[in-house]
Amino acid sequence: CGLPYVAIAGNHDVTMELDAHLPFFQRRHVGLKADNRLKNCYKIDSDVWQIIFLDSSHQGHISGFFNQNTLDWLANTLQNSNKPCVIFCHHPMFKVNSAWIDHHRLKNADDFWQTVAPFCNKIQGIFVGHVHQDFSSVIDGVPVSTCPATSAQFKPLCDDYAIDDVPAGLRWITLYNNGTLETGVKRIDAM
Repeated sequence: CGLPYVAIAGNHDVTMELDAHLPFFQRRHVGLKADNRLKNCYKIDSDVWQIIFLDSSHQGHISGFFNQNTLDWLANTLQNSNKPCVIFCHHPMFKVNSAWIDHHRLKNADDFWQTVAPFCNKIQGIFVGHVHQDFSSVIDGVPVSTCPATSAQFKPLCDDYAIDDVPAGLRWITLYNNGTLETGVKRIDAM
């Protein structure tokens, strides 16, 4: 399309899932080397916004993890900016009330929230993937949102793996020049 983009890793970029014929929790996972074009600790500064991209992938695992270098970079980046920011990563650092998905979220979510706690007033939104469903909440004053998948959707509020019958979709985000944002979800049948 000729449009600029930034790509960050998700679990499928660093983990191959084997034994797809078995129940979800019996499958094996093998680590893969990430493509070197995927970004971590990357930021874009506009006149108004700071847009932060973090790699939450954990090689050989479905769940996510931020190493200490990433957390230190994030704290330093937030401390040295006076702009509103948004953060993008793959794994949620919050629960979406689906037990099987929540088991595979960011494993050191408490470390993340401790890192950003002094800067929550700067964070206008955190956007994650991984859960294959639309979910929004507010944690410590920070709006958090997941993105629906461009493939199968996972059924919300389920303790066990279940596919939903809603169509694939995307989350759109508009960052305004006054430091506010707007976001919503569009499904394939609504595009």
